[in-house]
Amino acid sequence: MRVVRAARAEILRIALSKAVWRDERAFSAAARLLRERYRVPVGGLEDVPNWVKQNRRDQGPPPDGVNLDLDLDKLDLWLEVGLRR
Repeated sequence: MRVVRAARAEILRIALSKAVWRDERAFSAAARLLRERYRVPVGGLEDVPNWVKQNRRDQGPPPDGVNLDLDLDKLDLWLEVGLRR
């Protein structure tokens, strides 16, 4: 994941990992909700450009124990589409 610090950002597209959804129907529902909310294309991780996926940090990738904790409750997706916890 690439992190950018900015005073303002515009979402151009969203990529979701299919692995965290219980089935294709849940993934499609989440993609639909995000597409409706943000009015941008939503696809899978295969749609992420290589320049985003490449590690450009001099110190290498983050340690394995570091996790990104997104607050999905604020996105209202837990109960609506059945994300696995």
